[in-house]
Amino acid sequence: MQASLRRGLTTLAALAVFAGCGVHARSAARYSGDVEGALVHPADIQELPALPPGYSEIGQVDSRCTQTRNREIARAWLSDVDCTEERLTLALKEQAADVGGSMLVGKHCYSLKESQGVRVVCRAAVGRPDADTPRPEFTYLNEVEPRASQAWSIRVQYTPQNDELRPPRTPQNVTEALNKPVSHILLGSVVTGCETGCTEAGARAGLFAVAGRMGANSITNAECARRQKGWVCTGQATGFEVDPELHPEAR
Repeated sequence: MQASLRRGLTTLAALAVFAGCGVHARSAARYSGDVEGALVHPADIQELPALPPGYSEIGQVDSRCTQTRNREIARAWLSDVDCTEERLTLALKEQAADVGGSMLVGKHCYSLKESQGVRVVCRAAVGRPDADTPRPEFTYLNEVEPRASQAWSIRVQYTPQNDELRPPRTPQNVTEALNKPVSHILLGSVVTGCETGCTEAGARAGLFAVAGRMGANSITNAECARRQKGWVCTGQATGFEVDPELHPEAR
């Protein structure tokens, strides 16, 4: 009963954190070119160094983010907290599929040092088969994973519990636990949310992306709640008290 009440109060606090956050129209990827009917699912977008015979370029697409390096984060965009070439590439593929492309051509990524941090940019041409080239039959697939582009609509708040710096981990290497494991310590609390433009799965996945960015091994006490047209999720980032990756004697 007390645990349920505590989780409820945590959610209310998270709602207060994001209260007053204005709605911003942010695009994960910018596209210029022709728009055609969808041919493939984003997961089936190919990456090729050059256009093959029977294909034409229909446009250009780019995606960008600015890496957030702060230990304490207040209302930053998830796309900046988890600013990686992998996420940018997924955003490119999603945009390419939406405009009727079937491949990214000549993709290249680069970094620029700016006053606000390091900006990462990925660009590519979008290719589509010509009218006389055999085309795959488009089959809609239910989204098992939330779209990477949701990160440009999700705000993040992270409150560290100590000053320890741990190497980042990929979200796939962050597990979920109902309660903090005995071998773990609390590293910080995470809040993710959006007013529009994200799903519950997207806001929840943001917890793991932020925890991984802070070097956590797991997320505990994760919960999500509706917030008008959006979602808000909370969780605790935890990690081994003695990290076996940093201290071989603990393995």
